[in-house]
Amino acid sequence: MAGAVRWLPLAVFAKNTPPPIGEGLSQSAIEGENQFDERVKQLFPVGSQVEPMVRELISQGFRGPVITDGHGAYLIYQTKTFPVFSRWYVSWHESDGVITDVWGVFGHVGP
Repeated sequence: MAGAVRWLPLAVFAKNTPPPIGEGLSQSAIEGENQFDERVKQLFPVGSQVEPMVRELISQGFRGPVITDGHGAYLIYQTKTFPVFSRWYVSWHESDGVITDVWGVFGHVGP
């Protein structure tokens, strides 16, 4: 049918909120990422146990299970605000269940 409107699910346009650890960040790419990284380092300092950090992040809506690649382990949180998506990553290295390095990455993805 020519000119028919195709309805997208409302969820595509729904406004999502950031995770609690990501609230109130600057929307500037560099400032926001620096602020998020600082929060992650303050809340989960080197020398802390990994498991409580993972439980806390999952309770805030970060996706599990923990993803591990050649660069460390991480959890992801993503909004679904069309057309731009925001993502928060918390990444870390560990030894025997103890954080040896931790960092946060925040940014926007879109057209």
